[in-house]
Amino acid sequence: KLLQPLSLCIALLSVSCGKKNQFAPPPPPSVSVESPTVRIQQTYSEYIGSIEGKQRVQIQARVQGVLQTVSDAFKPGNIVTKGTLLFNIDDVPYRAAVRNAKAELAKAESSLSIAEVTYQRRQRAGQGVSELDVEIAAADVEAAKAAVQSADAAVTTAEEDLSYCEIHAPLTGRISELNIDQYNLVGPGATSLLCTIVEDDSMRVYFEANERRALKYLRRRQEIEAKHISPPQVKLML
Repeated sequence: KLLQPLSLCIALLSVSCGKKNQFAPPPPPSVSVESPTVRIQQTYSEYIGSIEGKQRVQIQARVQGVLQTVSDAFKPGNIVTKGTLLFNIDDVPYRAAVRNAKAELAKAESSLSIAEVTYQRRQRAGQGVSELDVEIAAADVEAAKAAVQSADAAVTTAEEDLSYCEIHAPLTGRISELNIDQYNLVGPGATSLLCTIVEDDSMRVYFEANERRALKYLRRRQEIEAKHISPPQVKLML
């Protein structure tokens, strides 16, 4: 029993006295060295934009009435020239309004003539007419003049409303489709927007840049203008 631990000790000593393992580190990695290249590099930013015409006009009915006629020149998607007649609104009530306004104007002018004659006669009457009657006649003349001005303004308004019954193209451009069918009621209180005309002989592109890029450009803007440097170029890609 005593020989067993002794033999185990001898075995351990013989193992520990063997050749020691030595670690060999790997060789250092190869490193290439190059001189830096200096050059001007243009940076780009891409944004999503939308194309719109230079001017966009909505054609609306300014007076109420039945959309009587649609001109043959109205073809959705085509180019119409400035001044082209596009639509006619039923103008019968507006012609009647013009005649009525002119009749009221004539009536007011007649009343003014009578008031002026009365005033002149009372002035010439001298002692036969009181001063109060003369002043009343003068006031009647002024009231008649005001009535004439009011009637004249009513004629202008009636004629202007009548002119709105014919709708012409305000500019040359591409016309949209008609928003309401013929023979329907249009104007204030009904459908006013008839169509749209877009002036597309020249176009504009609208886009939104992020705040960081916009501020960077705005900071350099004064320098660009002062030194007459070419501003950033914009390229459109469809």
